[in-house]
Amino acid sequence: MADYPLMAVLSTFVDSFPVAPVSEVHQKIDSLLRNCDGLWPNAPMGLLFPGCAGASTEDRCILLAAAMERVEWHAMNPSRETEKWLLYLKALANMVSGISDCIDQDTLLRLAKFGPRLHHNQGGGDFHNLGHLVLSGLKVRKEPLTRDLAEALESLVDHLVRIHSHAPSTFNIAFRVFRSGWSFLPWIRMSDMDSPEWNALLNLSDHNWQSGGIAGKPAKQLVVALDKIGATPVAALFNRTVEAMEVCQPTPMSGAGMTMLRQMLRWAQAKPELPVDDALYRLSGIRWDPAVMAVGLMKEWIGTFLQTLALRERDRAFACVERLANNPDTKVFREVTTLYDQYMSEMMRDVPSRQRPGVDGFPIESEWQMTIDSFLQAAAPKPPTMEEYAASAPALANRSTHFELVLRQSKGDYPGMLRAMNERVRWLSKHEPPVKANEGRQMPWLAWCCDLGVLYGKILDRKPKLAASDLTALCGIDALGWLGVTPTGPLLNACEAWISENGFDKDLTPAMQQWQKSVFGGGTAMALRKHIGWLLWFDTAAPINEKACWSALIRKDLRTMQPKLQGAWIALLQNVSFGLSVEPTKKWLKPADKLLKQLDAQEFQSRFRAWFAPFQAGRELKITVAGRDILGALLWYSQLAKDPKVDDAVRWFATAKWKAKSDRDRTARLLPIWLHTMTERSPEEALDAIHAYQKTGQLELMGRSMELYENLCRRYERKPEIVAPPPPPPVDKEAMMSRMMQKAMSEVLGEAAQITGDLVSVSNAATGERYEIGLRDGRIVRLSDNKTVRLEIDWSRPPFSPFKGMIDSGDMMDPFGRNYFRAMLCAQVLSGTLPVEADIVVDEG
Repeated sequence: MADYPLMAVLSTFVDSFPVAPVSEVHQKIDSLLRNCDGLWPNAPMGLLFPGCAGASTEDRCILLAAAMERVEWHAMNPSRETEKWLLYLKALANMVSGISDCIDQDTLLRLAKFGPRLHHNQGGGDFHNLGHLVLSGLKVRKEPLTRDLAEALESLVDHLVRIHSHAPSTFNIAFRVFRSGWSFLPWIRMSDMDSPEWNALLNLSDHNWQSGGIAGKPAKQLVVALDKIGATPVAALFNRTVEAMEVCQPTPMSGAGMTMLRQMLRWAQAKPELPVDDALYRLSGIRWDPAVMAVGLMKEWIGTFLQTLALRERDRAFACVERLANNPDTKVFREVTTLYDQYMSEMMRDVPSRQRPGVDGFPIESEWQMTIDSFLQAAAPKPPTMEEYAASAPALANRSTHFELVLRQSKGDYPGMLRAMNERVRWLSKHEPPVKANEGRQMPWLAWCCDLGVLYGKILDRKPKLAASDLTALCGIDALGWLGVTPTGPLLNACEAWISENGFDKDLTPAMQQWQKSVFGGGTAMALRKHIGWLLWFDTAAPINEKACWSALIRKDLRTMQPKLQGAWIALLQNVSFGLSVEPTKKWLKPADKLLKQLDAQEFQSRFRAWFAPFQAGRELKITVAGRDILGALLWYSQLAKDPKVDDAVRWFATAKWKAKSDRDRTARLLPIWLHTMTERSPEEALDAIHAYQKTGQLELMGRSMELYENLCRRYERKPEIVAPPPPPPVDKEAMMSRMMQKAMSEVLGEAAQITGDLVSVSNAATGERYEIGLRDGRIVRLSDNKTVRLEIDWSRPPFSPFKGMIDSGDMMDPFGRNYFRAMLCAQVLSGTLPVEADIVVDEG
């Protein structure tokens, strides 16, 4: 760290920072501070710090290092204007902090020691990237922590925890300090875990306290690491830790302590058979230091604790949950009482009861429906009780516990659970109240439709052994369109796996056809829709609509083949690519050559020519998405076949006629593949085939297709006969954005605002005042006296805080462009449409 004098030496810098030694970077920061002092607070970030947003990573590192050097000096030499300079330096640090691995050690120490002066978690202007930058510096550090750095990091973590800045980086830093031996916890010691096996286990720690339960690869890694240590030492550590917690009640907690406790609970999740039930029960009754709740460290580990209990044996888990529900320090969390209610409902199943209505009115008659009912009760968010409100206990961000519990309550009979869920979903879809216009779904129906959809996905991801009738019913449930989170992807995987093992089913196929028609949405949904259609294409028993697609000819041929030959052809045709690649991909090529060799060369040639024959017959053809993908695969296989008669059939595609625009649009994606195939196999005849294709008037060559054609012309020194179509006129982005914003303003402000060129005219009906807002410079002119005014806005408070980032982003991308976000916000305030207080003062500058 620099040894600054107590008082500032004579300085020419605006903030009195010592000039010796003079450096170029500090001179630049001086000019930026002077700029800020003249334009703050209403100028956008791009104008306050010109050139910083587009600076290189190296220049950002240099600027950040110098800014933190300046922060240190101001912190050690306070004056009347210290907070002002720190405010500007904080904004500068925000501008240049998009770096990760070039934090030098002096800057790392300054960030840890003086960073808390820049971050108080009070709005968008805070230095929120502080923890991430410090963690980045620690990750590249090779040397052990020194005392001064460890103490600074410990103080930084305490500050971040205290201001509720609980990002994963905060707890990662705390855990690193603890593991280095500098952080003291009264109820656990790092020396208890000082071995290579324990270090390997601690290296798998998860610092995101909002993460769900562990599964898949992370769970397997934890199991391997735990097995190397052994169940007995792990259980002994659990018991020693809880005993120490009981001794020091009310028990304190730190960021490192919370992370360590969460890891221990995650170990019990990965290996539910660990003998730690007694320790978990005693942990449920621990009384905590009031400061633990005040700084928000209770909800972090409680969420993981509830996930752990949901995976354990029912009676022992219920004892823990019941104790949590009676513990004054934990019962304020509604998730605790919700889980208690779920367990109580499960316990009551042992007592015979008469039929009763469920939380949604469903007549409950079975144990399955009781399980689903308790799940629905937990899924619907409840308003806080007076006790919860008084304790200001926030709800846990992680709400996965009721999923883990219902999966355990299924006892592995997932088909039975799915059937009961199907029955409930059909009932819910019929009895949900009508959705009012512009209001969306009501609670708790919104929670139910989303959580039930997630539960379907979680069960299907576990790959249960389902019958064809189960899959048929699930296709019908998803096709209802009632679920808020659709399990389409996991259901498709389940159908594909069943068909691969058992073949097609006469009832499943029509159900999948109806299901496919219901799949709509974004890119993912449409990809799934296409995949369903492709899978159904191979059903050799389903009725064939010969008019629907050219590929019906192939499907008919497959039905007449001998089983062995049919299997070889289906395996070959199932190897398709759904991407946009022109050339065969590595993934496609890997099995392709082997699959092609399973067929006799004469068999491939004769079938290929027969299937391509309709392209030269002159009649109009149809093609589906699945048929297009099959055709693309056949073109790729023709390159591997290296057969002149196959190449001859490929050229027939040039004379194909497609019936409708949709058919021509689908084949447009095949043009580059066809052209590439022609240039690979018969380049001498490719140009004539391309010209023949162009004469059919089907589609224009453009893009990659035109590029391949022009390369062929150069290769054979022929003048191109086909001219690329003229490019579409350029989009006037400014005009388009202006129209969009005018529409948005009309919807929000009505006649109170109009956009004309670079000005927004705003009128306030209540005061009769009119204003003009400059879209490029943000200047506001009050038309009654032609004076420039500004809005005194506290950006740290709602409703303004969410808009600060959008406004600054617009300025940074184009400092001199039109900032519609700023104009929209100012127009709402000036017109009185946004009912908030913001002083309008004359801007003397």
